[in-house]
Amino acid sequence: MGYESYRSEIGDIEEAKKIFERERDVARLPQEVDLREGDNGSFVLSKRRRRDVDAEDRSMIVYTEDNCIHINTKSFTSLRYSYGIIDLYNKYLPDSAVLYEYNNQMFMIYEPDKMVRHNSTSSNKYLNKIFKIDDEGNDLSLFPDGKVCGAKIIKRGPSTEAEPKPLKEHLERKHYTKMATARLDNDLIVQYSKKWATFRGIALGLNHYCIELWSKKERYMGRGPNSGLIRRLHVGRFIDDTEEDRMNELTVEIVKDLPLGSLNLQLRELCESARGA
Repeated sequence: MGYESYRSEIGDIEEAKKIFERERDVARLPQEVDLREGDNGSFVLSKRRRRDVDAEDRSMIVYTEDNCIHINTKSFTSLRYSYGIIDLYNKYLPDSAVLYEYNNQMFMIYEPDKMVRHNSTSSNKYLNKIFKIDDEGNDLSLFPDGKVCGAKIIKRGPSTEAEPKPLKEHLERKHYTKMATARLDNDLIVQYSKKWATFRGIALGLNHYCIELWSKKERYMGRGPNSGLIRRLHVGRFIDDTEEDRMNELTVEIVKDLPLGSLNLQLRELCESARGA
């Protein structure tokens, strides 16, 4: 999923109360974490300082009576690169929330009343938003209705499909000209591929289907991964596995005017079957 799955040890204020009742003043938790009673019936989870036992604790998470959770990101962002710090926070957030790091950036998934910590990518198919946590030190507030303050919401792109019209009608003039030139020079190769769809590092259990037009000479002589790429056309984005046959049929319809010799093996076999070749 882009993160390890850890079950929550404290998910809300009721669980915090149960743990706190074991020791009336301070509940000593693993990994130098304390749970204290705060203002207005809240409970404060803080990380103890290692060197100065008399120093003020660093507040991490506050659980309030209205079942909101407030996260101190000043402590979080300064500690996040320490080993295990993300795991530590996740242990004391509800199972409906999870923090994770991707490409040196911090993100959070929060879906109230849902289990977002699991190892099944198929459960991520309906994930359509995440929250990006900045390094500015803004506190995060998680509300029971799913609202989050202090983080930027990022929405996933929609599921889309290409129109069933010939390939040349999907191309801009410059791409069509380059494709035609490569075709005349016997330099054109058309590939059809299925790629896993991800969303900020999270595997979704969905797929992207795309047609790629390449110049063979430029591709094999180039140094970059896109050297020789003329055009990439997404036949379908964020598509379920159950729709694969339909995506294949749509692709065959789009490339029906191209000669079989310019198609890669997979696409050629699909087209040969459809054309009765």
